[in-house]
Amino acid sequence: MTPNTVILLILSGFAAIALSYFQYFFKAKSKSKANLLLAFLRSVAIFCILALLINPSIVKKSYQVEKPSLIVAVDNSSSINLLSSKTESEQVLQKILENSELADKFDIKQYQFDKDFVVLDSLNYKGKQTNIAQVGTQLSKIYRNSAIATLLLTDGNQTQGSDFIYAFGNRNKVLPIVVGDTTTVFDLKIDRVNANKYAYHKNKFPVEIFVRYNGNKRIEAKVSIFRDSKVVSAQQISLSNSKSVEIVNFLLPADKIGLNNYRATITSAESEKNSINNSKDFLVDVIDQKSEIAIVADINHPDIAAIKRSILNNAQRNVTIVSAKDISNSEKYNLLILYQPTSIFKDIINSAKARKQNFLLITGNSTDYNFLNATQTDLVFKVSNQVEEYLPDLNSSFNLFNTKDLNTDIFPPLQMPYGKITASNNLNILLDSKISNLATNAPMLGYTDLQGQRAGYLLGEGIWKWRLKSYEATKSFEDFDNFFDKTIQYLISDNSRKSLVVTHENFYNSSDDIIISAQYFDKNYQPDADAKLTMSLEDVKTAKIKLVDFLKTDVDFQVNLNGIAAGSYKLNVKEKNSNATYSSKIEIIEFDIEKQFVNPDFGKLKQLAEATSGNAYLSAEVGKAIDQLLKDQSFQSIEKESQKKGSLIDWIWLLIIAALCLSAEWLLRKYYGML
Repeated sequence: MTPNTVILLILSGFAAIALSYFQYFFKAKSKSKANLLLAFLRSVAIFCILALLINPSIVKKSYQVEKPSLIVAVDNSSSINLLSSKTESEQVLQKILENSELADKFDIKQYQFDKDFVVLDSLNYKGKQTNIAQVGTQLSKIYRNSAIATLLLTDGNQTQGSDFIYAFGNRNKVLPIVVGDTTTVFDLKIDRVNANKYAYHKNKFPVEIFVRYNGNKRIEAKVSIFRDSKVVSAQQISLSNSKSVEIVNFLLPADKIGLNNYRATITSAESEKNSINNSKDFLVDVIDQKSEIAIVADINHPDIAAIKRSILNNAQRNVTIVSAKDISNSEKYNLLILYQPTSIFKDIINSAKARKQNFLLITGNSTDYNFLNATQTDLVFKVSNQVEEYLPDLNSSFNLFNTKDLNTDIFPPLQMPYGKITASNNLNILLDSKISNLATNAPMLGYTDLQGQRAGYLLGEGIWKWRLKSYEATKSFEDFDNFFDKTIQYLISDNSRKSLVVTHENFYNSSDDIIISAQYFDKNYQPDADAKLTMSLEDVKTAKIKLVDFLKTDVDFQVNLNGIAAGSYKLNVKEKNSNATYSSKIEIIEFDIEKQFVNPDFGKLKQLAEATSGNAYLSAEVGKAIDQLLKDQSFQSIEKESQKKGSLIDWIWLLIIAALCLSAEWLLRKYYGML
């Protein structure tokens, strides 16, 4: 309250007393007790009204004690149950929650995790994946401005996500409580199988098998690969305590067209506690056709290498780099990629037009734009000699193929000469261009489909930076390569537009998320949000049929087949209104990644504790973990003062007091006959 306000309130008090005195003493010439009471009531009423008119601000202070946060995160994955640690985990959790001293010092928050990280509701230990890194990432977001402690109840066996050692940050002290028997038992395990999804008939394809051994003595083991219960290749290996990991390479013949189911196994003369992880299935689709793609370029540029590597990520593609002068027999290629064409490209472009050969044209600073204006009508270029940088802007109405996973926000700009670019109505634009945040109303990437010929136009050089930035953001080239592969797939496919497009893999692991997506287009080839899509899934072995309806999402329709049994299935998708159909096959491979472990990963959890200035404990040592937290002076309760500012006019009691005083005064005056 300011000094001026205090002075006004004091003056209001004097004014209220003066007015009452004038009415009941000076004017009435009487000092009776009745007048004294009436004067008091009048003074209070006048003061309350004047105080409300002045309306001073009032600050209320309150104090509260804020405890440091203690996070208890419990592993809810099935590996806890499989390692017979369910009861052990529940007992540890109970000891933590029942400790009154811990509850007095900390504000305890409970979470559970498997592949997801959620507030603890009920533990069933049925999670199919374990993502410990997500625990650290989510806690860093929730408590980003606070120092916290985390009791992590887990076996440390992570099946998805990044390295969790670096996920918790430096403001989170992690104390892992390791559940499960840490005694080393004899175990042979196939850690991973690396094999291409596709191979070509009459060729050979490599298979790389990673074998891991837990044990103390030297053993001999046999690694075999089966197809249809028959051994196609085998190798003998030696393993010991000092040589616990072995990479075994095979070169298998692709002699059977179609989907081939292989099983890699490792066996020895020793008996094992867990033999489930001794084998792993993998599928290879043997095909007898390969797409031939030519990159036609007369300059050297990093884009060319990036494009080639991206295309070759799909084993169904073969890429040849050739100059426009030297290319011959161009009709053998399914697609031509014309990189920064000049007048030297005249013959090959005319030849492609005559044969209605599909192409992708990429421009840049070395492109002859006058030549392009003379050889095609999809785009008109009016450019200067000044180089400009253009950023991509995703066109949400694009519908030729699915682009929901494309994140253009991370892409750096592409370069090309500054100017005006006019697109024809035939160009279906995937990416518009902008300079900083200013739209140019010009395309960056678009496609045409005219008279049996498909063409793509990418305006700007520097796409190699997109691939590099994608790797920097995701630690993998996969997102960019998948995006570029969709462009290639669209341009090399036949030109007949399909109203029903279904997207799925040929095979899945049973522990994966099995999601099949679909899009339905009307007669104008616009997405139809009112389509009614249903799918019948037929088990090839039992002939049982399961009917599933697709659910609408923001960009397409999806069906989730998580939990479906392993096996071969025929799928038939139908749109009920138009009777448009799609048929294919999928293979579900029996594989539960949570069953691959025989011991907790104590070493990894110990590294996590050291990285966050904590300590790792066995489940029997939970008391030590609690004692450490109770003695840790870096976690102290903080008393916080909060101030709430309000106006006196909001205080209704002053108005009520004024009304009561005036009412009482009137009644008394009536009683004493003064009215």
